[in-house]
Amino acid sequence: MAIVDSIILGRAKGSIGNVTLATVKGRVIAKQKATIVSNPNTQAQQAQRNKLAKAVLAWQAVGNYVKSGWTSLLPFCSQYQTYTSKNMHGFASKDFNEDRVTGEDLKGSLATYGKLGTLKYTASADDTDSITVTFDKTSLENIAKVGDKIKMVATNVNDENISYSEIEVDTALLSAGTPSKSFENLHLAQNTRVILAVWLEGADGKESTTAKFIEI
Repeated sequence: MAIVDSIILGRAKGSIGNVTLATVKGRVIAKQKATIVSNPNTQAQQAQRNKLAKAVLAWQAVGNYVKSGWTSLLPFCSQYQTYTSKNMHGFASKDFNEDRVTGEDLKGSLATYGKLGTLKYTASADDTDSITVTFDKTSLENIAKVGDKIKMVATNVNDENISYSEIEVDTALLSAGTPSKSFENLHLAQNTRVILAVWLEGADGKESTTAKFIEI
C-alpha cells in the first residue's frame, strides 16, 4: 500500500493495471492487487521444478566439498543458489535414478565457479586410493601462487560416494619442469571410469578457478 500525493489524480478510485486507487480523507491510497496464477502446475513449470530438484540433489551430494570454490556468485545469491542456477539446465537430461546422484549424473556439470580461469591438467588413477594430476605448466604458473590450495573431488561413474583430497602449492611444484602431484586418501570403488573435478583456490579463499566434472 502507498499514499500517492498528486493533484493530477484528484479524487481517485478504480484501478490502473494491477494497482487499485481509492481516496481516503483527501489522500489517494494505492494498493497492488495480488497476482493470481490460473494454473501453477503447467508442464513447463513441472519441468522447471524437476530440473531444480536435480540440481538441489547434486548440491546435497557435493556441496560441502565444492562450496569454497564458488567465489564468483550471481547478484544477491549464495554459493548454493549460484550452483543450482548454473547447473539446473545441464542436469535436465540426467537420470538421477531413485534420487541417487552418481558420477555419471555429475559429469559435465560445474563443480566450481571463479574468476581465475580454468586450471589445465591431465589425471590418471594409480589405484582406488590415489590419483596423480599433471598440470599444464603455463596454466599453473599463470594462476597459482605459493600457499594456494588445489582441491579434488572424485567418484566413479556408477557410484554415489564422493572422495575428497587437497594439496598446497609450493615452490617445488611451481618450479618443476612437469608439475604433478598425487592426491591421496581417496576411496574410489575402482580405478577406472573415474569422474573428478580439480580446481584451485587462493590462499585467502576469495578467488578460485572454474572447474567441471570430467571422466578419466
